[in-house]
Amino acid sequence: MTRPSGRRLMMHAATIWLAALGVAGCSEQPTVPQFDERVCDGSQQIRLAVLTAGGGPPEPGSQVINENGFDFLYVRGDCQAWVKPYGWWEAVRRVALSEQSSKQLFDGLALGSWHALSGEYSGGAFDAAALVLVTNSSKIVCGGGCFGSLVPSAILQIGDSASAQIVALTDAGTAIDGGVRFAAVRNSPGAYPFLVHLEWPLDTPTLADVARPEPEQVEGSGVPVTDPAAAAALRALLRQALAGAGQNFLYHVPVRDDAGTTYRVFLRDMLPFESDAGLVTLPGGG
Repeated sequence: MTRPSGRRLMMHAATIWLAALGVAGCSEQPTVPQFDERVCDGSQQIRLAVLTAGGGPPEPGSQVINENGFDFLYVRGDCQAWVKPYGWWEAVRRVALSEQSSKQLFDGLALGSWHALSGEYSGGAFDAAALVLVTNSSKIVCGGGCFGSLVPSAILQIGDSASAQIVALTDAGTAIDGGVRFAAVRNSPGAYPFLVHLEWPLDTPTLADVARPEPEQVEGSGVPVTDPAAAAALRALLRQALAGAGQNFLYHVPVRDDAGTTYRVFLRDMLPFESDAGLVTLPGGG
């Protein structure tokens, strides 16, 4: 199972202040030239993206869950933000940023420093995820877990603050209730006998029609469900599966169809700005 490495996704609240002030370390930090990033320009385009992505081979089907980030923050030009904290089944939340809250967010992310720091970095950890920071003018990709002495301290501070900002915005946000995107993988007969397989709640699409073989489970191959009642039924299916999981962590929703065939189902909230394939175009087309 692919899991992000090298980043603590929940930080003490003081991290935000230290990162914003540029004094997270005890020693004096070099000054990074500042650049005037324009995020809230009134447009309907994504102007800022913060996400953790990549890493080793995922479980087939789970690509749909994390194809736009294990955790993420997307800010549109009208200062609407969408956030998801790290977690396999975390819901996406929407936050309307005020002038004050957007300033606090951008200061906390040290946004003015991104342009000068743009480039590719690596913490050196094999198969670890990358921190991606993008605006129209800047792009920072910090792979290999993004930790340690190989990564500039300014980027480490931004990464720590970004994790804390995502958690804070999640607490302040409202869960979205639009469409759902899912992937289904047909099980071999007798697989996962220790799980209770729930009844598939939709008449259409049927799992037999949309399930893909494991090699065809790639990013952008999820099935969109935009009907409000059908999307609500799938969210209820997930809640039912999680409630029955007890102390066992649930990596997929175990489902069976009318014929008794069992499947592994993965699902997530759809973002209003994702493409028909379910992928988000980052600022600047990156």
